Amino acid sequence: MAEIEKRAIEQDGAAAGGQAASVADTTHRRSVDRDIMRSLPGTHAMYGMIAGAIIAYALSLVGTAIDSDLLFRGGNMVCFSLLIIGGLTYFHSYTTAKRLTRERRAEQGARR
Repeated sequence: MAEIEKRAIEQDGAAAGGQAASVADTTHRRSVDRDIMRSLPGTHAMYGMIAGAIIAYALSLVGTAIDSDLLFRGGNMVCFSLLIIGGLTYFHSYTTAKRLTRERRAEQGARR
């Protein structure tokens, strides 16, 4: 079904001299602009939290290998805490990017 719609859009574009919008723009618009999402400070912080969680997990494995209960438990707690906080930060960044994308599209629509 979607392939038939794509062909129809392409044929309409060819009949109009190639001035029609691209197939991707007419069939699917992302709710979040990726450039906006990547530029938010929360997204950058989330990457650091995930890296910290991986390091903490590695430390907990080292604690297991050397039989250090403190390092094992501390690494696990830090790892899972950072993963939870990183997930919450991601969802906050996502909703902020979604709002900013809506505002940008409304502004672009008003210009046309």
